[in-house]
Amino acid sequence: MTSCLISSMIRGSSIVLKKKRSFDKKLAFIPKQKYILEDINNDNVYTDGSLRLSEKYMGIGLWYGENDDRNNSYRVFGKLDSNRAELGAIYTALTQTHIDKQLMIYTDSSASMHLLGNHYYNDKTNLKFDKLLYHTSYLIDIRKEKTFIIKVKGHSKIHGNVMADTLAKNAQQNKYIILPDNNLCDVLSLMKRKEKVFFPVCYL
Repeated sequence: MTSCLISSMIRGSSIVLKKKRSFDKKLAFIPKQKYILEDINNDNVYTDGSLRLSEKYMGIGLWYGENDDRNNSYRVFGKLDSNRAELGAIYTALTQTHIDKQLMIYTDSSASMHLLGNHYYNDKTNLKFDKLLYHTSYLIDIRKEKTFIIKVKGHSKIHGNVMADTLAKNAQQNKYIILPDNNLCDVLSLMKRKEKVFFPVCYL
């Protein structure tokens, strides 16, 4: 299995994204989950972000299923913003699933779906999250199968969402995840302090 590091902190990204995308080929949004769409033939992952401003803490959680080795949580390094955490969780899910399998991402963040949809289909820039959105779109583009992003209602006792939320809230002692919008100098400073860091890797 070949892996490539998806990060462009060192220099400006040279990734070229398609300007005209098919609305039904690579990415689909399901704004309201009426039925459980999980399928054993797909990769299914619930994602969530957690922000605690008083503690200056932000985490993300990814839950794939009971006893799945990929279930994990990370402390998010950099700017504290709840939408950044939610987008970071979606980005991380895309790096941790094989591009040959159809991917179902479940999120309770309407804002993340709106931001990603505007960027992916309409090429609308968002100065706050542009780099993170850019790389998330790239990961969707290189997948051989379709990506579905499905809205679930938060705090409604949907098991997968509850588990992702719990993971995100309990990531304080875990590794810092490095996202594409992190500043390289800040990351090097973090590593000099001997903090544990994780660079997401995309499996091709």
